[in-house]
Amino acid sequence: MKINGQLPPDGGAQGSTRLVDRMLDILEAVRGGAICSMPEIAERCGLPVATVHRLIQSLAARGYLVAYRRGAFGLGPAALALGAGLSLHEMLHRASLDELKALSRRCKAHAHLGIFENDMVTYLTKVRYGRGRTPSSEGAQLEAYCSGIGKMLLADLEPAELDRYMGQGAFVPLTANTITDPAVLLAQLDRIRVQGWATDVEEVMPNLSCIAVPLRDRDGRGIAALSVSFSGAGIGEDALTPALPELRAAGARIAARLFGAE
Repeated sequence: MKINGQLPPDGGAQGSTRLVDRMLDILEAVRGGAICSMPEIAERCGLPVATVHRLIQSLAARGYLVAYRRGAFGLGPAALALGAGLSLHEMLHRASLDELKALSRRCKAHAHLGIFENDMVTYLTKVRYGRGRTPSSEGAQLEAYCSGIGKMLLADLEPAELDRYMGQGAFVPLTANTITDPAVLLAQLDRIRVQGWATDVEEVMPNLSCIAVPLRDRDGRGIAALSVSFSGAGIGEDALTPALPELRAAGARIAARLFGAE
């Protein structure tokens, strides 16, 4: 790769890799609609201002950055066009489908991936196992307070957002096991936040129990959760936790597809 007609100083494949990394660092520095000055970008990327200036010129020439005012840059239309027509929901579904199919076979269980949306769990991916019945389907929404995925997602909310959710009113019991006491639910969410996994033991419907783990982005934010659900009576936490290694490994592979390996 050349910059302004010249090869990078260290040349060859190694130099090209470093150049790509630096350009991606610059794009990530101005992600999320931020407008940053050149010194701010240089500081965030750990690069000399002169290097940043040279790379920004190339990115701006291709429309990946825009100079909104002198010396201040943000993402340009070419960067936005890369993802046009593709939602995060679709990316999550595509990245998780094959992994959840394999997870379902290995655990002999239903497998799900869901997100927290409008105070509900939206199921983006579902893989059935056998003939056991579940109340979920792709695109459908279920209450968050009584499902493994939902409780995992609630535990990852910012405190103010969790307070708002908890203050909305009574929790309706779906089964005899559904937690309806806000204090009991909050205590369970505290435990989930520490241990990194959540369960639902026949709280959504009788004879259905599940265990869930978070799917996190590169900054550690929980953007989704995945679970395996088992049909049958009397399946408690002790019977669910052996699935954790497979569940966590599947989540790590999905995250690597979406965000790259660390």
